[in-house]
Amino acid sequence: MTSTPLKVLYVEDYAPVAALVRETLRRRAPEIELDVVATVAQAIAQLELSRHAPGRVHYDVVLTDLNLPDGQGLEVLAHVRDRRWPLAVVILSASADEAGAAAALSAAADGYVPKRDDYLMQLPSALRAAAAKFRSAQE
Repeated sequence: MTSTPLKVLYVEDYAPVAALVRETLRRRAPEIELDVVATVAQAIAQLELSRHAPGRVHYDVVLTDLNLPDGQGLEVLAHVRDRRWPLAVVILSASADEAGAAAALSAAADGYVPKRDDYLMQLPSALRAAAAKFRSAQE
């Protein structure tokens, strides 16, 4: 376990899943600090605030569900990449569709995690790996 804080913006519209992820990370990876929003619009607004407002949290990773009420997690990814912001993006999806994973990775996502039975156990390492991959690519 690493002690370096990892600040994550989590975009998830289903509150019970967001609460489960928050609780799992709190227990298994307390160094991962999680902020949760429910829509693409809220994610973009939160990211804009974090980039421009003094004293606001600057995120290391965006963890976004693929399907959201007002769009797709790929839109959040595109927003981050278009602005060349220095943060990793991981796509999380309930779909077992391999095309979704391919689309996310070809759109420059730093990781893709399918919501399968063991995804909560994989999530801390997936977030850390995505952040490390992004940092090493920037160097």
